[in-house]
Amino acid sequence: MFLKLIFLSLFAFLSACTPTSTGSLLNDNVSPSSCPESSCAQGVADATETRVILSTPISVAMPAGNSLAEVSGECYASLFPQNQFALTVTAPSGAVISSAAVLPASFVPRCVEGRFYVPISLTGQPAGAYTVSLTFEVINDLGQIIRPPFKTVAATYLYRP
Repeated sequence: MFLKLIFLSLFAFLSACTPTSTGSLLNDNVSPSSCPESSCAQGVADATETRVILSTPISVAMPAGNSLAEVSGECYASLFPQNQFALTVTAPSGAVISSAAVLPASFVPRCVEGRFYVPISLTGQPAGAYTVSLTFEVINDLGQIIRPPFKTVAATYLYRP
């Protein structure tokens, strides 16, 4: 009788831990129904899944004589094959400075391994508050640039040459 009780207890334990249609507690099985219809279950890129988070402070008073501003943070490009950031630097006068004038030669800001970093050189620029805005752009398989909504981050740098 005792042996029969042990056998039934073991059988009940094993049957409770077998995978079911809702997933087992013993493995990392993900039910396809938990993925959005247009996303992870089908392996399709979704612009609403993209993410950009600024790590640097929103307002930075640069030390006197320092002309390098750094913008960095975390990002996620969903399953899009390529991505980039559109850069806008606004001078104290309100004029927009071309990105070629403030970025290193042939540098394209991108999300790489969940992070982005953009060095901005204000060398030769007048003193004042500069606003740096980055807009995240993803590029689909057809080469089309998509700007997901609400994916712009900005910081202001007080530059003193």
